[in-house]
Amino acid sequence: MRKVAILIAALFAMGIVLAPAALADSLTLTLQSTTPSTTTFVISGTYASGVPSTSISLPNANYSISFTIQTDPGSLGSFTTGGSTDAFAVNTDMTFAVSGLSNVVFTGIQVAFFDTLNGNDGGLDFCTDGACDNEWIIAGSQLFTGTVSNPSSLAFVSGGATIDSALSGYYVNNQGPFPFGPPASTTPEPASLLLMGTGLLGLGAFARRKLL
Repeated sequence: MRKVAILIAALFAMGIVLAPAALADSLTLTLQSTTPSTTTFVISGTYASGVPSTSISLPNANYSISFTIQTDPGSLGSFTTGGSTDAFAVNTDMTFAVSGLSNVVFTGIQVAFFDTLNGNDGGLDFCTDGACDNEWIIAGSQLFTGTVSNPSSLAFVSGGATIDSALSGYYVNNQGPFPFGPPASTTPEPASLLLMGTGLLGLGAFARRKLL
């Protein structure tokens, strides 16, 4: 398996060659300190028109994904790194709330977080199933302070996160990548979509490793 450092370096290179995003980005990611010791993440957006209809997705439906993690993740028993100082992961329970569907709760979901060392994108990545057929990749600003090599220094930030829509997207039932937000008036070029898909596949490789 590829090392995380190589993976994130490749993602950074991919971000340079990607054409400007031709897809509207309605996704928001906020982090809120719900108590002195926990942070709640809320991911909200609108599913793409071509997304499959499942228990957690409907075409063009609004959705919200939320989960809570201890603010100092390095102290959690589930804390693990990817064999480098570029990423770490912790486990949490996650709730999907989709317009027109009943809420779905997933337990023990592993969420990976990336730093911005060496010009890399930060952000997070998670799968709701072992095969990663349902996966969310959100690239952008770093969501924590401290360094992965010193877990006791880690702490999640609070507030809104900057999102790199060109490197972010999701898969549903192994279909995708779908961009975040509804399509804009400009149709993306096939080459741009191919590059986006390649970048997301690279990020997905980290989650598929399960950090083992």
